[in-house]
Amino acid sequence: MSTLKSNKIILALLTILAIMIPFISVLSSMILGSTVSIVRDGLITFLILFLLASVLKQKSVKLSISNLLLLSFIIYGLFHVFISILDPITSFLKFRLVFFYPLISLLVIIYFKNNKYNSNNNFQFFKRIFVIQGYIILFFSVLELLLGDRLLIILYQNDFVNIHRDLLGQTGIRLVSLLYNPINLGFFLNIFLAFILFNKSKNYIFFLVKLVTIFYTLAVILLTFSRMSYIVAAITVLIYVFYSRRYFFTIRSITVGVAILFFLSVVFQMLPENNIENIKTRFGHIEGNYVKENVRLDNWNQYITTVLSEGGLFYFWGSGLGTSNSDSKYQSDKVMRVENSYISFFGELGLLGLIFFIYFLVRTIKNIIIRSKDNLVEARILFLIMLMFIICGFANDIFHNNPFSFYFWCLYFHLEIACNSSNKKLETGVNHEKNSVLE
Repeated sequence: MSTLKSNKIILALLTILAIMIPFISVLSSMILGSTVSIVRDGLITFLILFLLASVLKQKSVKLSISNLLLLSFIIYGLFHVFISILDPITSFLKFRLVFFYPLISLLVIIYFKNNKYNSNNNFQFFKRIFVIQGYIILFFSVLELLLGDRLLIILYQNDFVNIHRDLLGQTGIRLVSLLYNPINLGFFLNIFLAFILFNKSKNYIFFLVKLVTIFYTLAVILLTFSRMSYIVAAITVLIYVFYSRRYFFTIRSITVGVAILFFLSVVFQMLPENNIENIKTRFGHIEGNYVKENVRLDNWNQYITTVLSEGGLFYFWGSGLGTSNSDSKYQSDKVMRVENSYISFFGELGLLGLIFFIYFLVRTIKNIIIRSKDNLVEARILFLIMLMFIICGFANDIFHNNPFSFYFWCLYFHLEIACNSSNKKLETGVNHEKNSVLE
């Protein structure tokens, strides 16, 4: 098989996964049940095998230090399937969720090291897919606001009961749209908001569409009642204002600000009184005194205490994969709701596993800085998205769950390949200058 065909197959499989992964839950509930998850897992397995075969065909495979560390991290994770305090099947299911995407990322990096990868075009292509999905999710969010439980019963059918059980204690409408979970919806729309904010308006029609999109996105984020989404949305807007400060006091920018405030005030007037009170309450919960009493802190403390009670070795080694799970259906005396990616990594993989993962976070930020030299707008968007991941990781298992684990590792391999290409260009330029001087 030619290299060109292999490239197309790999990118086609990544495209299919990018399209279907955000909607797995709703597709499973509406249509084919577990068949959808089986198809996804089949595609992931086929992609891994195809990448592995393509890499092995290459004449020489040289691994950089970062690639060796990523390979070590995956092997380290696999070993934790067998030393887990849970049964191997449960642990392997968690390994599949947490480590299949890093494995794909590693193989993609190795494969495209010696093959053509158009970083600018690929980023724009997958950005368009995400934005289209964002508009679909936004549409169903507004529809859910109008129809309420009637829409959720149609979308989630038997899982509708699980959604309400997991949202006990919430009053009024807490939107979930097509993402099953209000926290996932809020985080997804914050990424969508970053893409929309940094998308240049070609004319006044596009500007108007952008304005309306920003308004609806912020309104839906408010109605997820997710405090972390509120914080991230505020940071997103502030960073956008900072980056665009030279243009911020133009007539167009002032019009945008006034219009958004006006539209949001109209939404508040239209909402039932209990929803307005809920939003005020959620904002009030962001203050320091409430955070100290948050139930999540109790969950984190209980989880760490349970892990360390197994013995001192577990501090460095962890209790094995599967002991952290935010889905109430799988919780037991050994499986707990943690809702903190870093504590989940620490509890399951120990201090060593957490250090491994922090290395990949730091390396991603470093690559974003390098990428800014070639594509400043893309780097700013990816920096903002990366900041969202880091912040939300403190209040949710973002790096363990679909679709965000998939997004992070796609972001990781994209930057690794793009920066590798940049380094090659830079080295070529330097060598050319040296040769010119010598001549």
